[in-house]
Amino acid sequence: MKALPLRTAAALAVGLRDDCRAKLKLSGRRFGFDQLLQMRIFDCLNWLKWSRSRACELGYSAPPPLEEIIEQNILQAEKREEQRLMGFDSPEELTAYIEKQRQISDNS
Repeated sequence: MKALPLRTAAALAVGLRDDCRAKLKLSGRRFGFDQLLQMRIFDCLNWLKWSRSRACELGYSAPPPLEEIIEQNILQAEKREEQRLMGFDSPEELTAYIEKQRQISDNS
């Protein structure tokens, strides 16, 4: 991959939308403003519905925020992906790992 000069990269980044994946990743956000606003509207409506329900009268807790649920699902998916990916520093490490997996499969 070829590195771009800083001025060129900055000029290209200025033209990107605020909710594009590259800008969200660079800023450390997962959702754009519109998406967050829609989730918050949904949460408010969901809370209003819950507050008028029998579940509220019986003391059940309010539904969790949608953003929190989605964030947990994303983190779980990322964790599964990290567990699936592995790297080895040398061919010997790879060979040792393969041998260990064979022993485990033979024992079961």
